[in-house]
Order: sequence, then C-alpha cells, then structure tokens
Amino acid sequence: MKEWKIFTLIELLVVIAMIAILAGMLLPVLNSAREMARSISCLNQQKQVMLGFLLYADENKDTMMFSQKRGDTEDTWGGNAVVLGIVKNRNHNLLFCPLRPLTPVTNPTSNWRYQKSAIDGNMGQYRTYAMRMSNRDFGGLKCSFDDNENTGRYFFMTRVKQPSSMSMLGDSANMSCLRVGFFVPDLLDERGTYGFFFGAHGSNKANFAFLDGHASSMNMQSFVDTNSKELKANNITGRRMYLLNRFGTKLIFTL
Repeated sequence: MKEWKIFTLIELLVVIAMIAILAGMLLPVLNSAREMARSISCLNQQKQVMLGFLLYADENKDTMMFSQKRGDTEDTWGGNAVVLGIVKNRNHNLLFCPLRPLTPVTNPTSNWRYQKSAIDGNMGQYRTYAMRMSNRDFGGLKCSFDDNENTGRYFFMTRVKQPSSMSMLGDSANMSCLRVGFFVPDLLDERGTYGFFFGAHGSNKANFAFLDGHASSMNMQSFVDTNSKELKANNITGRRMYLLNRFGTKLIFTL
C-alpha cells in the first residue's frame, strides 16, 4: 500500500514564504513590462498622429495647419485634427497617452480642448500630448505663422533645415496637476505653467514625434541636444528651453 507523506506546518509555511518571495521578485518585472508595452503604444499613437499631419501637409503645399480659427471646435491642434479628418473622430484616444487616459466631454457643443479627466472628473484644458503650434514654441525660427501669441495656425515645413531633430508632439503635463497635460508646451517661453513632461514614462523619460515622421523615447538631456540642432542650424543661440521634470519642476536649459 502506497504511503502518503504529510507536510508539516513548518514545511507548508516555508513553501508559502518561497511563493511570496518569488511573487515579490516577479511583480516589478511584470509592471516594468506593462509600462514598456504602454510606452510603445504611446509612441505608435504619436507617430500615427504626426504622419496624419504630414500627409495633410503633403496635399497642401507642405503646410501643416494647427488651428483654422479661434474660439471654435478647431482652436486647438487636437480639435483641428478631428475637424480636418487627420484624426478620425472615433480614434480620439490617439490624442491621449495610454498611461493617462482622459475622456472627452459628451456635450457636442463643447470645445475640443475641454476634456473631463477620467481620474477626478474635473473639467479643464486637458490633453496628454502637447503640440508645438505657436511662434513662441519655435524661438525665432521662420517656420510658423501665428496671428496671435496664443494660437498657432500654420507651419511651413519647407523652412525647416533638420526635420529629424525637431520634435513636434510629445508628452505634456500641467505643473499644478501632473496627471493631466496641456495642448501646447511653451517650450521656449517661461510664462506657461505647463510643458513637455519628463516623467510620463519612467522616472525621466517622455515620448516625442518628430517632423520627419519618426517617434522616440528620450531623456531630458537627449531632447535638449536633439532639438537645439535646428536652432543652431539657423544661427540662433542663447535661447532658453523650459522642460518639466518628473516632479513638475520647470528646468531651464540655455542653448
């Protein structure tokens, strides 16, 4: 007759402890893998949006249109992208990072820049991706036409010397609430309380889509080094670049 070995209480506790230790070792790895997958999804979304703008520009004399007019559904780049068909209305989630989902308001008369946070339900100018769309985001480069200092309208691609070094779209945040973003980064202007956010993916990284159509995950210094190339190619020096670190502190880089 076969004898069955019975575990003692101590042996059972040892097995449970080992399982708990293994679980503790695996969970950070699984969380890291999940974060990487979402970061890749974010990169793909930004690239898709950027390619949509580039296709529109290709059909319109190399001119990207960010805003047709003020005070209507198309007065931000996201709303304009939907109005022009660059981003299909059913694909509005392309405008939001998978790590920070936001829900558009249901009121059809509401301006597209006004969103409802999926986190706290508050209303505000929420958008997790910011687009360089106003003159103050280009710091003297003669590639953007802006009929006022707040709302960029047209961008002339043929005037850019190094499109692969010019980021156009990226993760953003508001200094008062890092969980949500804003539709413009004020990259070269210190007045804004928002900007490109280097804490959206990991401790010091953010995702960006560039004018040549590629997308990349970058740390702060790499971003500064890359984006300063277009300014230097146009003999523009001494400009300051303003970026948000993972704590929401605005850091200044002199180019």
